[in-house]
Amino acid sequence: MLSFLLFLHINNLTLFYSGVLLQYYNLKEENYYTVLFGVSRALGVLPSLLWDRIHGLPIERPKSVTTAWIEKEVAKIAAAAAAQPK
Repeated sequence: MLSFLLFLHINNLTLFYSGVLLQYYNLKEENYYTVLFGVSRALGVLPSLLWDRIHGLPIERPKSVTTAWIEKEVAKIAAAAAAQPK
């Protein structure tokens, strides 16, 4: 859970600093921010996909996570934390 929150924090910082850079370069139309972030992420993933195809590796798909799985994992972490001596 902590790693997920850390990921969100880092992701938000990345978006913040990207926005600052766009402001610096006089790209002040905020409607374009989402498009620019999407294009940059797509361009970042593209080389990885190409190398996977070149090497004949299978297409990777993200794991699907349900609410029930999250609740089970949180309960597991809480039980482990409660079992530790203080």
